[in-house]
Amino acid sequence: MNITKGENFYVITEHSDKWTVKKEDGKLSVCVEVSKEICKTETELREYILTNDLF
Repeated sequence: MNITKGENFYVITEHSDKWTVKKEDGKLSVCVEVSKEICKTETELREYILTNDLF
């Protein structure tokens, strides 16, 4: 799954207990893990990313 927020493009990977949100920008990459306790579904994760200043 992919999510675009403004000029940022995130690649999402689902695991059994968490989501991995990865952003690459040239040689720099940032990876954030979001627990499924916070976001149980893809829809919840999408809204979390779009409304959270962390992303």
